[in-house]
Amino acid sequence: MPATLMHISDLHAGPPFLPEVAKALTTHAYDLKPDLLVLSGDFVQRADRGHQWQVAREYLATLPQPRLYVSGNHDVPLFNVYHRLFQPYRPYQRNITTTMNPIFAHAELNLYVVGGDTAHGITIAGGYLNKFQIHAMEAAFAQAPATACKIAVLHHPVIDPPDNHESEPLANEREVVAMLARAGVELVLNGHVHFFHVGTVQELWGTLRWLRTPPPPPARRMVLCTAGTATSQRGRGPDHGKNSFNLITIDEQTIRVQPWYYQRAAQQFEPQQEYCFERDRPHAG
Repeated sequence: MPATLMHISDLHAGPPFLPEVAKALTTHAYDLKPDLLVLSGDFVQRADRGHQWQVAREYLATLPQPRLYVSGNHDVPLFNVYHRLFQPYRPYQRNITTTMNPIFAHAELNLYVVGGDTAHGITIAGGYLNKFQIHAMEAAFAQAPATACKIAVLHHPVIDPPDNHESEPLANEREVVAMLARAGVELVLNGHVHFFHVGTVQELWGTLRWLRTPPPPPARRMVLCTAGTATSQRGRGPDHGKNSFNLITIDEQTIRVQPWYYQRAAQQFEPQQEYCFERDRPHAG
């Protein structure tokens, strides 16, 4: 039975938030009936503003379950330095979820989804996974059934997509890619850059920061899927002024990614070109 995921990112409740787009997004979430709703961070524009968290919390209540969340860099306080450095996740945990490394497992759908927090108080826009987080994610994936499609959810992209000229990337991208490859992850979902992109580690391998000739990329294909901003005015690069989400369909042979873009004249999201990737599945045992 195919599994469907609706991938939403970068709501940015606050001044950039577009309520009419958000309302249309909710309608589609119920119409499409995804098996899992993935939200990859930046729920608010400024984590220091209590009202923005209220808007985000009230909006999330309109979306269907089940949902999996990870936090984004905008979900960490910016102006309160003490909270930023010593209690960076306090507002997020109060308003969204106390689970910082969520897991969604579904035996019938052969899905195993693990979230990781790349947003930290010591950074402003960039992100990273520390050694403890890398170990925790790898250990979580080790519990997945051999036949499951393993999916990682982060806020920052593991490899910077082309056309990203504004957002800071993951600081230790090579370590994270290596861990995901060891874990047998087939698909990585992220946001942060505010435009849609999909490709593979193999296609983007040469864009990583290397001090010398890069080693060969991981042998197994890993699909990297970036969502644009779903409900804010902050679309960037090729998606300037646009809003979108991704619909992902996974069956035994393929991973299909289809961006849906908001059409203001019609006041609804409409599907665009679908991208199909043959699964490169790990061998059992």
